[in-house]
Amino acid sequence: MFAYGQSRSTYSTVECNDIFTGKRGEGWDALRQPHEHSNSRVIAMVRIALLLEEGGALHVLPGTPRGWLEPGKVIEVRNAPTCFGEVSVRAEAERGGGEIRYVIDPPARKKASIVLHLRPPTNFGAAKSVLVNGKQASVAGDSLQLGPISARVEVICKY
Repeated sequence: MFAYGQSRSTYSTVECNDIFTGKRGEGWDALRQPHEHSNSRVIAMVRIALLLEEGGALHVLPGTPRGWLEPGKVIEVRNAPTCFGEVSVRAEAERGGGEIRYVIDPPARKKASIVLHLRPPTNFGAAKSVLVNGKQASVAGDSLQLGPISARVEVICKY
């Protein structure tokens, strides 16, 4: 959606592209004006990739692209509003690869069952070990069930 549906000069979504002729035109009226509905859908898509409320569960990083956590990269969300309260999360991939560190500050207003989606780069493979606040934990696929937490949690995944 990002690659196809955004203008190359304003980085906003466009109303439409002529996929049959490939003509884009240069004028403002050449089917490329910013489109509010589409812009809001892009924002919603990014929001869902980072945080998703589902019943009593808060999914953290459920749809982030795997490339966002290649070695040396960071994903950070600060004080994001959710139906449970504000949440902050930071995921940082070690520069040399092989380790991703997550720090989650859970919502304070209402407890949520936190599910962390690890989403490492594909070439990392499955996690070899996962530590939650220094204690060994088990992972089902790419999901780590943290449960209802009330204080900061640090997760270290080694690949």
